[in-house]
Amino acid sequence: MQDELSTVSIRRVEALPLTGFGVNPTPYPPPEEFAPFRVEVRPQEDGVRVVPIGELDLATVDEVDARLFEAFARGVSNVVLDLRALRFMDSCGLHLVLSCDAQAKHGGTNFTLIDGSPAIQRLFDLADVRGGLSFRDDDHPSDQSALAAFVTE
Repeated sequence: MQDELSTVSIRRVEALPLTGFGVNPTPYPPPEEFAPFRVEVRPQEDGVRVVPIGELDLATVDEVDARLFEAFARGVSNVVLDLRALRFMDSCGLHLVLSCDAQAKHGGTNFTLIDGSPAIQRLFDLADVRGGLSFRDDDHPSDQSALAAFVTE
């Protein structure tokens, strides 16, 4: 009986796929998904678009905050935060969005968001703040000659 149980256990272990242990690397995301976080600032005809790319969290929120603060400080009339390139956003990112929205309302700047993935959208829904924020579709043409000082390399 003991030998029978050992055989079953050994066969079961051998039958398990060894993914995630270096034997079969396919379950791991492609290397480009681990690319460093970056923020692009793109001039538009009527303002500027800030595009965080990667994961917006405690470690990266200050980069986005600096770009948005620069736009507000320069008196840009329309600031768009495009969330479509985010893979992840935590409560730090949500706090940033709410702070920027309040700052924009106080300073007379139009601050709008372009919705991200369903996971990013869910964060706004769970916090029950979607109704107080301005979301739009990506239908505005971009003007590469305007606000060239904002473009990052």
